[in-house]
Amino acid sequence: MTDEELAAILGVTTDAIGEMRADRRSLEPQSEPYGSAILFIMIWRAVNGSLYRSDDAQTQAWLRRAHVRLCGASPIDVMTTPRGLFVVRSFTTMFEEPAEYAPPLAETEIGARIQNRAIDVLGTPAAAAVWLFNSQPSLGGRSPEGTIGLPDGERDVLRVLDLIDHGDYI
Repeated sequence: MTDEELAAILGVTTDAIGEMRADRRSLEPQSEPYGSAILFIMIWRAVNGSLYRSDDAQTQAWLRRAHVRLCGASPIDVMTTPRGLFVVRSFTTMFEEPAEYAPPLAETEIGARIQNRAIDVLGTPAAAAVWLFNSQPSLGGRSPEGTIGLPDGERDVLRVLDLIDHGDYI
């Protein structure tokens, strides 16, 4: 990975990454960059160990590739915020443990409509993925993705997106 990519994920400067690579600096335990590093390591191990059997080049390619479950964004783009790291970590847990298959949001008509609207309102697939898969106070603490299947869920999620789009969302 490039120093720029890793710096964006950890929330530090590229100079700090260079110092860490040269063993002249380390992350402080209990700091936000340290927590981000732990999540990134968990993501790397899930993909590299479970999916690609220690093939670093394949893992890096996976991290840069767009994914339907991330609204068409790449994990590298989504992981630039702490919430984005949690989104990607949640996504990668499917490589580690058996779970019921849930189709990607975009594979349903309602999901595709909401995903496209979220990208339109929030500006990027990465921002849409973070918003769609995280708890939202305006939806009673549920994620938009988890709200869609409820009665009036589609309407509620689209209403919140409209509020955001018109600057009425607090």
